[in-house]
Amino acid sequence: MFIFFAKKLCYSSTYTYLVLLNNFLNTKFFSMKKQILLLMAVVCLSTSASFAQKIAAGAHVGFSKLTGDLGGGGLNWILDAKYYLTDKLAVGAEYNSSGMIATNGGGLLDAGIFSGKLFLAKAEYYFTDKKINPYVGLGLGYSRISAPEYSITSGTKTTVYPEIPKNNFGISPRLGVKLGNFGVEFQYNIAGKSAVESGPTYGGKSFNFWTLNLGYVYTLDLSK
Repeated sequence: MFIFFAKKLCYSSTYTYLVLLNNFLNTKFFSMKKQILLLMAVVCLSTSASFAQKIAAGAHVGFSKLTGDLGGGGLNWILDAKYYLTDKLAVGAEYNSSGMIATNGGGLLDAGIFSGKLFLAKAEYYFTDKKINPYVGLGLGYSRISAPEYSITSGTKTTVYPEIPKNNFGISPRLGVKLGNFGVEFQYNIAGKSAVESGPTYGGKSFNFWTLNLGYVYTLDLSK
């Protein structure tokens, strides 16, 4: 019965809670009734605070393109989950994977695949609470990159440079627009440098790439 009335009280204004608290603090000897009313107000405020809390999970696919020292383009996909601390601020985790074609100066028959994977902790700030909602964000974490295997022939000698993964620190600023359950997002991923052992063509190069994705996000409101 107490929970029922507490929930009912939650729909009244915050001013009511402040009046109750003020009366309580200004009363030297308070009754059990006042204690219960104050407790109901505290429960209501706690419940109201949770109304802004949501969790969300999404999947995104799109295009990725290497920049800087390397060149190549391909596909990107992302899985993420986040928790809304408020209607405008969310924190979460993200797995970001790209495969980009590298031709090494040849045609498609000579092509290999640059691989870029990032495991990130992220934060996003949303500018409104409307259905069309622009946002900015930043991801920080672990990146694992690799250049494709290739060979260089000089005279009668052929040197093979294998695919060698390298672990780095990754940074991923992004901006996007949420369109209801869908969204469009642009990221610029700074994933460190490739392994020096990858040879003169791909070794020790800056591995930076941008992505443009379309995604679907399912949001669960914890207050309901």
